[in-house]
Amino acid sequence: MALGYRAIVRLDDSDDAIIAAESQLVAWLREKKKKGTLETADWDGEGEFRLGSNARLTVVHDTERPDGSCRRLYRLMESNNRGTFTVSLYALSVPRAKSFPNTLVVDVELDVETVDQAIRTVAPPRLMRRILDSHRAFDGRMPLTGEPQVVRKIDVDTVQSAILDQARTASVIVAPLPWPDDEEKWRALIRELTSYSVGVASTFILDEAATAILQQSLPQSHQIEKAVIRTFAPKVDIESPEDSLRHPKLYPKTLIRYIRRGKVRNELVGLHAHASRLRFIERDLPGDVRRGLDILARVHAEAQRNWDLERQIVDAQSVIQTQEPRQDPAVATPMTRLSVLINRWLGDDWAISDSSLTKLDELLERRTFEAALRHDELNKAAEVREKLENNIRELRAQVENLSLDLAVAEEERRKYEREVVVLRQRLVASGRVELVYVEREDSVWDPPDDILNLLERITPGSEHIVFSRVEFTGDEDKALEVDVYEPTPRYAHAFWDFIHVLYDYAEGRAQGAHFRGCPPLSDERRDRWP
Repeated sequence: MALGYRAIVRLDDSDDAIIAAESQLVAWLREKKKKGTLETADWDGEGEFRLGSNARLTVVHDTERPDGSCRRLYRLMESNNRGTFTVSLYALSVPRAKSFPNTLVVDVELDVETVDQAIRTVAPPRLMRRILDSHRAFDGRMPLTGEPQVVRKIDVDTVQSAILDQARTASVIVAPLPWPDDEEKWRALIRELTSYSVGVASTFILDEAATAILQQSLPQSHQIEKAVIRTFAPKVDIESPEDSLRHPKLYPKTLIRYIRRGKVRNELVGLHAHASRLRFIERDLPGDVRRGLDILARVHAEAQRNWDLERQIVDAQSVIQTQEPRQDPAVATPMTRLSVLINRWLGDDWAISDSSLTKLDELLERRTFEAALRHDELNKAAEVREKLENNIRELRAQVENLSLDLAVAEEERRKYEREVVVLRQRLVASGRVELVYVEREDSVWDPPDDILNLLERITPGSEHIVFSRVEFTGDEDKALEVDVYEPTPRYAHAFWDFIHVLYDYAEGRAQGAHFRGCPPLSDERRDRWP
C-alpha cells in the first residue's frame, strides 16, 4: 500500500473533532450506501464492521488520557475494479493544547508500489470536501475551503496573510482573473484545475482590483500576474529573491494546451497538485499531529492483535468441540472438564495429579511470559519504526533544501555563463581575440572528489598552496556529514570553487591589488596580511 493523499484540517475552537468526524463519516457512508457501493452504513462503538462484500470499517478508540485528550481512528478499506483503497480519518481532540485543540487528518492509501502512482490515481475523497463544506477549517491562520474563493479588494489582506503565514503547511494557489467579465467561467476552470488539491491548498481567485493591491505588497521576485496561476509553498521568504524558485507559475499558454472541450485534462490536474500533495506525504508533520497519529497507530496495532487472537481462540474452540465427543451437561463435572483441559495442553499421557497440574501451571506461565515478551518486542519495533519514519522525513526535507540550493546555484551559473558569452563576443567584435584565450589551470587546483579530501587541504598539516591563505576553522564532523548525504563530488567541487575564489582574493590583497569596495593595503598592513 502506498499513501497517495493526506490532508490536515484544524477545526475552529468551538468544534469538537470527535463529533465532527463521526457526523461527517456517517453522512459519507450513507451517501456511499445510497450509490450502491456499500450494503450498510451502520456501526456501533469500537471494532471491525463489514459494510459490504468488499468493504470493511475499523474503528479504534484511544482511552481518554489524564489531560482530557481523546483520539479516534476510523478506517474504511474498500475494493473495486481500480484496486483496494484505504481511507483513514483521524480525530484528535486535545482540549488543553495551546493551539489547535481539534484536528482532523484524512489519509488515502492504494495498493500500488510507489507514492507517485498513488498520487496520480487517488483523488481527494468526498469525505474531505464534506468536512471543509460543513466546518470552519484552517491551516495555520489560513482558511481552508473545498472551493476556490473569489477575493475582492476589501478582502485582499486574507490572501496576503495566507501567503506569509509561517505556520501553514498547505499551499496557497493565487489565480488572478484574466479578464474583468465572465468570472464564473474562470472560476469553473480553476475549480477543475485544483480539484486534486482540495485539503492540501487554499485557492484564491483575485479580481482586477485585488490583483493590483496584492502586486503592490509583493516584491518583484514573488509577483503575481494577470491570468498566471502561482502556487506558493509554505515558509515564504519574500526577502530572498532565490526563494521565488520554490513557488512555480502556470502560464496561460500551458493551461490552454491542456483544455479539451472546456475541461482541464486530468494530466495537468494531477501534475499541478503533485508537489503540494507530496509535501504532506513525505515531509515531517506538525508535532502534535505526529504524536496523535503515532498513538493511534500503537492503539490500532494492539487492538488488531487482540481481535486476531479472539478470532483464533473462537476458531480453536470450534475445532475442539467438533473433535471431542459431546458430553451431557448434567453428567459433566469439574473433574472431567479438568481432565479434558490437561489432555488438551499436555497430551493424553497425563492424568489428573499434582505433577500434571504443576506441569500445566508451568506451561501456562511460560506461554503468558512469552506473550508478554512478544508484546514488548512489538511495541519496541513500533517505536523504532516511528523513529525511522521521522528520520526519513527529516532527510527528505534536507534533500528538498539541497535541491533548492542547487536550483539557485544553477540559476547563478546560467547568468554567469551568459555574461561570459556576451563579454567574449564583445572582445572578438572589438578585435581583441587574444584576450578570449584562457590558459589551462594548474593541476594543483584540480577539485577534490569529497569533503574529506577538501578538508585535508585547508586544515593544519596541509602542504597544499591554498592553506597559505585559507584555513578551515569550523566543525569538521558537521562538514563531513555532506559526504553522507551526497555521494557525488558535486558539493565538494562547488566548495572548492569558493575556496579558490577566497585564495585569489587573499593573494591579490597581499600583493596590493585593489578590489572594488576595498582600499589598497598599506605596507604595514600588507606585512601583517596572513
